[in-house]
Amino acid sequence: MNERKKWFLVIFLGLVLVIMIISNSLLGADVHYGKHKGELKNLNIKVVYTNPYFYTPEGLAGYYIGLPMTYEVHITNNGRRTYKHLDVTAIQEYYESGTCNRFWYPYPQYVTYTKGEPLPGFSEQVWRDISLGANQKIVLSARYNVPLAVCSGLDQTHVIIQHTNRGRVEAAIMYYEPECGVFCPPPK
Repeated sequence: MNERKKWFLVIFLGLVLVIMIISNSLLGADVHYGKHKGELKNLNIKVVYTNPYFYTPEGLAGYYIGLPMTYEVHITNNGRRTYKHLDVTAIQEYYESGTCNRFWYPYPQYVTYTKGEPLPGFSEQVWRDISLGANQKIVLSARYNVPLAVCSGLDQTHVIIQHTNRGRVEAAIMYYEPECGVFCPPPK
C-alpha cells in the first residue's frame, strides 16, 4: 500500500471514529426528549418535500443531483401550551452507509460515506427563536442546492428542536429525529 493510500485510510478511519463518538454521546442520553419529558405529546413534527422532480416506486420524493431540493418542516401544537424560544434545525444527511462511484463528479470519483453524515454543501438550515401558540401550526420552508459532490441514493432530513430554558443560554434538546424525512437524489 503506497504512502498516499495509507494516509487516506488513517484520515478516513479517524473521521469515522469522531462521528461514532459524537453519535454515541448524543444518543447515549435520552436526547429525543432532553429534560422536556412530556412536552412532545402535543406536538406533531414532519418533513414535507415540495416540488419533487419525480417519485420513487416507494413514493419518496426525488431530486436530481445538481438541482435544488425544497422542503418544509411542519410543526403542529395540538395542546394548550405556548412554546417560546424554540430553535429548529434541519440537516440533510446520508440515509445509508456505502461507497459510490461519482462518474459525474470524479473529484474523487469513488467516495465512502456513512449514515448520518451531513451531505456536502450547505446542508444545515436553522430557524431561531420560534414561537408556537396553542393549537397553532407553523411551516418552516427551506431549500438545499444538491451539489455535484453528493452520492446518489437515499438521504434523510434530520430535525432537532431545542428550547431555551428560562432565559439560560444553554438549550435543552426536546426533539431529535435523524429520519424525520427521507428523499432520493440520483444523478441527472
